[in-house]
Amino acid sequence: MSYHEVRRRRRRRVLAAAVGLLVILGVAYGVTRWQSDRQVSREYLDQALDFADGQAELAGRLADLVDRLEQIGRPGMVTILDELQESTISLTAGLREAGDAAG
Repeated sequence: MSYHEVRRRRRRRVLAAAVGLLVILGVAYGVTRWQSDRQVSREYLDQALDFADGQAELAGRLADLVDRLEQIGRPGMVTILDELQESTISLTAGLREAGDAAG
């Protein structure tokens, strides 16, 4: 076996090892990126579910307000509507922040 053949084999091994390492690194990067995207999506969907639950609760309070409209009076109605508006703004802001984070 000549010296040149040994060098070529060594180069091939080094090249094959480098390609293998690059493939492994690429796969690892892809997997971590995919998991990261799934985590962000999961967090956003959790926040969206909280938003939907909060809006359902607020809808119930609004329905109760309409049912008791004659009993409550204007000052009570204004107070309840203000509370509903503040709660809606808060829920919407939380969902918007989660959406911005999800990008």
